[in-house]
Amino acid sequence: MIDLYPVKVIFSVVVYCLAVSAVPIYNKEVFSGAAHAGIRLTKFPYPIATAFLQLGLVAVVLSVMNVVGHLTRRESGASWIFGPHFAYKLRVVAPVGLLFGLKYGLTNWGLQLMATGTHLLLQSTDLIWTVVTARLWNQEKLGCVELFAAVLATIGSVMIGLHAGQVLEAPMIPLLVNCLTPLVLALCISTLRSGAKELFRPDNRLQGSVTPAEFTAIKLFLSAFMALLLSFVLESGAINLKAGHRPPWWVALQEESAAEMLFLFVGGVFVLIFQVNITWLSGLTSAVTVGIVGGIKVVPQWLLNAAFLGMHINTALLNIGGAMLVLSASIIYAVSICQPNTLTFGRRGFEWKPRDMLEDDKDEPLLACEEDDEPTPLTTPTRRQGSKQRTGSKTRPGAEQRSRLVSEGSESLITLESALEVSLFLETDEDDTMEAVGSRRSSAPARAMTSTRSSGPRTSWLVTMKPWKSSA
Repeated sequence: MIDLYPVKVIFSVVVYCLAVSAVPIYNKEVFSGAAHAGIRLTKFPYPIATAFLQLGLVAVVLSVMNVVGHLTRRESGASWIFGPHFAYKLRVVAPVGLLFGLKYGLTNWGLQLMATGTHLLLQSTDLIWTVVTARLWNQEKLGCVELFAAVLATIGSVMIGLHAGQVLEAPMIPLLVNCLTPLVLALCISTLRSGAKELFRPDNRLQGSVTPAEFTAIKLFLSAFMALLLSFVLESGAINLKAGHRPPWWVALQEESAAEMLFLFVGGVFVLIFQVNITWLSGLTSAVTVGIVGGIKVVPQWLLNAAFLGMHINTALLNIGGAMLVLSASIIYAVSICQPNTLTFGRRGFEWKPRDMLEDDKDEPLLACEEDDEPTPLTTPTRRQGSKQRTGSKTRPGAEQRSRLVSEGSESLITLESALEVSLFLETDEDDTMEAVGSRRSSAPARAMTSTRSSGPRTSWLVTMKPWKSSA
């Protein structure tokens, strides 16, 4: 049977590169005004309001599609936007939704303050932030090869940024806005990955029935709300970041003709494609992978800029060298993550390990509790004077010696040589007993099993705990 996963990832990457390149080029035409099909478009220099209008339109379209799909299919238990557990979905999607609204507002604002080429070049520095936020937010770990690829791509981005710095002449606020956007984008990607991973899990309370379209609809409603708040603050006419007075964006929108408003809202098509696709890609891969793909976008953006805006491709050494490093790093990363093993560095030096071991290298809980699933430490009361009276006459011959053995090992995992077998029964009364049974070959049922990962062989112990109560 053909594995469709690589095909899905490749298709999503191609769509990502095309959509992420088309959005800024199209919106630049909206902000600056242009002539299309004989119609002279009036400038609409309100980038944050444009983000609100386009995101809101896409959210409404996706919501209508989701509701219609729910009414026509009527699948039992399938999630839909106004279905059960809405608060759960809202809680998961809220971080990425609000951050995406902030990111869209900052991106369009930075695009309006600077030339498209310079704006795009400064956005290419987002990978290093994505690696950092993915590690802190999602606990994503990279092997040595993947880390090398990320560093290589970052060096390429820095080379491109250095060239941009040589030709850049802009005030502090435009520079700050365009340099802050990559950090916000990295946070968007990391929270998007964690949200998609949670809602797409087949074992969650919705059985993983949330679709990328439903996820995106909820996310974009929150994003549009955030962009609306920013537009009221920055584009209401009270604050003017450029020379000259401008009316509030809602006043300027009323002065637009029907054709001009249509041109503005059509940009939402590219936003729709991009948003649904990036949600899908985040569910398929990881935050770092999306960040690596984000580095590739520099090349198609340059090409589309040259094709549609008449801008020539700068063939300076730093530009071309940086782009080649980014592409090479992307290829190295793609080849590496396709391998079942990854190169790691630890106390034993470099060694190849199964990729799954990077996901979680923490020790398992020592003892799992059936009632509330909380980890419970294995503890045994310290032997003290009077223990004979506590155990009473029911203590079996030799139990005192075995009790000492368990007490000495209670501060850590019970690990003994593989040939050693211990059986221990401590009884007080019928209801107030503590039983600890440890055996490598034990077939008796147990409530919890502890296991650890280590460099050498270890024994797994089956432990059954009941409360200790003094008979005094």
